[in-house]
Amino acid sequence: EKATVVTFIDSLAIPDFTIVTIEDSIVFRSSRIPGKGLVLIKYFSPDCDHCQAEADLYYSKKDSLQNIKTIWVSGALAELEMIKEFAEKYQLDQLNPIAIGKEPENQLLVHYEITGTPYSLIFEDYQLITKYDGDVNFDELIYIINRKPKSER
Repeated sequence: EKATVVTFIDSLAIPDFTIVTIEDSIVFRSSRIPGKGLVLIKYFSPDCDHCQAEADLYYSKKDSLQNIKTIWVSGALAELEMIKEFAEKYQLDQLNPIAIGKEPENQLLVHYEITGTPYSLIFEDYQLITKYDGDVNFDELIYIINRKPKSER
């Protein structure tokens, strides 16, 4: 049996960032993201129509998206109260969230040169595997989620 070698590429690793969460402004650091499995980082603005439509669609497909954890984050200018209302309206608590909030230092925004929302980053075992500048391709995302994880290939 051949051993599978998984190479960790530092430039594709999740960068350091901090989120002030909607749960009593508790600070969440990216170092707390699990090292194994799939993680979606969704950069959104609570008043963005596309973001609202996409959150609604994500919720409608939640049964197919159970095997991916999510982080929902807005930029520094977003108000936590608006993010909280967005989270409640689109039931983000049902979508395997690790954290929901805003990043006061815009570290992700700068690192990935994000110019618009929605913007999504998909990581597997802490490595970037795909990103969506604009709407998520849900068929592709569901395929990624349901294929065998790297550790089982």
